[in-house]
Amino acid sequence: MNYKEIKQSIIVRTEKLGIGNCEENVIHIAFGIDKNYACPLGIMITSILEHNSNVCFHIFADELSIEDVSRLDKTMKKFNCTGTWYQVNPSLFEEFPTTLGWSMAMYFRFVAVQFLYGKIKRLLYMDSDMLCIDELHTLYNIDMEGKAIAGVRDKGLPEGRLERIGHKGDGYFNSGMLLFDVEEWKRMDLFSRAINMLKNEPNRFEAYDQDVLNLLYQDNVFWLPIKYNQDNNESDVYPSDTTIIHYTSTPKPWFAWYYTDGPNLYAQQKARSCWKDVPIITQPRNTREYRLMARTMWRKGSYWLGISWYMQYLIRKIK
Repeated sequence: MNYKEIKQSIIVRTEKLGIGNCEENVIHIAFGIDKNYACPLGIMITSILEHNSNVCFHIFADELSIEDVSRLDKTMKKFNCTGTWYQVNPSLFEEFPTTLGWSMAMYFRFVAVQFLYGKIKRLLYMDSDMLCIDELHTLYNIDMEGKAIAGVRDKGLPEGRLERIGHKGDGYFNSGMLLFDVEEWKRMDLFSRAINMLKNEPNRFEAYDQDVLNLLYQDNVFWLPIKYNQDNNESDVYPSDTTIIHYTSTPKPWFAWYYTDGPNLYAQQKARSCWKDVPIITQPRNTREYRLMARTMWRKGSYWLGISWYMQYLIRKIK
């Protein structure tokens, strides 16, 4: 599928955010989300802008509320930057596999790189469940030594996955933070190849978009240090050179059953954002989350609440 087809069939409309237009020598950053991740996205964007100037944001989402669009616009105006919301028609991805934690928005990163071809040469893609705590210009302008993509090796790779998906490259990256050579993406026709792989072999993959990208970029990856995609930890303390914290573990920090015995950097960042008044999610959705809520309350010293939530967990488990 070419640029014209993407523009006409997948991008329903665009809406400008912030101030002005994208200028030269800026960092182009893209996100692919559904409406449930609008608040984490806003917190992530705020963290980026606290540490970086000359940034242009590209937000690919199938739906955003009027309130979230207003908050995004306000955030970008506050920091004198610009962005665009590209409303995605999700119909192309409706038959693709998803999970409770991974919606079809995971495939919007394919749309982002394809759609921005011809406008920019490099694109930094990031998930919204991240925090930026340092500058990104060094990363964005790094010499990729002729490779088509840059990423960080995934430390949490399940045993045997490479063999199961047929990966034989020199490593496997986490797709939460990727630096794309946009021209190479187009030259290699990776959008069509990715879509065809997902359509023809959906049962082959376990991490879906991530598995597909790793297969397409085998032996064509510039490996970045872990500071650009650092997994979060319970202590919430990280090496001094960390640039991006990735909340890969569950629960995510916008759930009431998230626990840290450290400074809670995420809550601090939220309090400085335009989403500071948005409440965290307090209602568990399944038995596992009831159990996690009970554990978190107990660890925080709220023992009666912990017992209450654990009883609710047992009732639902028995049912």
